[in-house]
Amino acid sequence: MVTSAVNKGWQSDVSLESRHSECGLNVPCVIRSAKIATIEAGKANKAGRLPQDIFDEVRAAMAQHLGMDGFMANTGEINR
Repeated sequence: MVTSAVNKGWQSDVSLESRHSECGLNVPCVIRSAKIATIEAGKANKAGRLPQDIFDEVRAAMAQHLGMDGFMANTGEINR
């Protein structure tokens, strides 16, 4: 989940605050990797794009939440 809400941060948040413009976002945001939501694809709008380093950080945080530490999504390999 991506949010610009000004609330107490979660330990696993990935900050986009200083790089929000680079991501194509109008306001500073955080990615709340512990909060996953599903919506219909037809109701989704592209808001921006993550640079690879931030994407990797989010992927690692989500893998940890899901008990998949070391999972490499691009290759399907498990690093141990």
